[in-house]
Amino acid sequence: MLLRLFYNFHFIFFPLCLFLLCGSAEAIDPDLKLKIAMEQYRGKYRILYEAYGANNFEIFVMDPDGSNRKNLTNTPDVHEFYPKASPDGRKICFVAYQGKADRRIRCLYLMNPDGSGRKKIVERGRWPCWSPDSKKIAYVKDYLPSFSIKDYATRGLYFYDVATGLIEKHPNSKKIEHIYNLSWHQTGKWLAAVVHGGLGYDHAIITLELEGNKYYKLLGGNRCRPEFHPAGNKITWCDLDWAIGMANIRIYNKRLNVVNYHQIVEAEDHEGINVYHPDFSPDGKFVVFSRGPVGPDNPIDIVSLGCSLYHPSAIGVKADKWDICVVSSLGGPWIRLTTDGKSNKEPDWIKVVD
Repeated sequence: MLLRLFYNFHFIFFPLCLFLLCGSAEAIDPDLKLKIAMEQYRGKYRILYEAYGANNFEIFVMDPDGSNRKNLTNTPDVHEFYPKASPDGRKICFVAYQGKADRRIRCLYLMNPDGSGRKKIVERGRWPCWSPDSKKIAYVKDYLPSFSIKDYATRGLYFYDVATGLIEKHPNSKKIEHIYNLSWHQTGKWLAAVVHGGLGYDHAIITLELEGNKYYKLLGGNRCRPEFHPAGNKITWCDLDWAIGMANIRIYNKRLNVVNYHQIVEAEDHEGINVYHPDFSPDGKFVVFSRGPVGPDNPIDIVSLGCSLYHPSAIGVKADKWDICVVSSLGGPWIRLTTDGKSNKEPDWIKVVD
């Protein structure tokens, strides 16, 4: 009799406890789950970003949960933007202004993850991106005689060798123009970029062969800021200004193709809120992005030092109330990692290395 009671108790009580525990887990606030996930990434990854404060654009780094923020550049008289971490986590490439007003030019720099070892590597360079093996940096160049804030005012495609300092041209460099926001595919064979009024396209995300002259449209319409998944099997981008898009990548007919595209983040106000600058975490599980207001109620600051008039998402534009956010790469709820709204943009994950 006692044995039978114990038998019944075991097969009724324990499943009930398991059900209650699972139910409790499911009841946890989704935002809290995301915060806990970011806390668990501390010591493994950090997040780079640009921000504006004290009349200056600087590059900052923070832990994935938004804590332990640090100014890496600390240059009151120089404006720095667009940090890009090498896949191995050992170097950061970024853009900085040289000169003032219409005589400004953009230069590319390298520095260590702690901000030390700053070194200029290219003059008139823009939109750097790293090769998957961290050995080369692809970039484009300004070509107008005076400074232009326009993101697509570029020409050519070049590759900087980090070890030797040598620079190579893409085979089709003379014909490539008006591309920006480069991303290097994991195979090493393709670059994704936005093209605006060049290569026969009005506006599109394209892929370019790195060892040939071919290029083709990957996504059309008002889509920009592409970023490949570290494994090369997905791509994310800014979709229609107010959403973050996601799609799977398939390789067939010797080219990249997108399938199953969808949105993982959508702004609640399509006219008044923009979301931009998505970047995959090194393990591909999360996407950081920037988010902020646009429109007549949020005029662009062109008075502060180093600032220009253009879209709030652009490099060199002071975008008040813009912050860095994070979401699962599967979509769902998102949380803010910065909350001061100091033009926090262009986030990029970096591995923590010894």
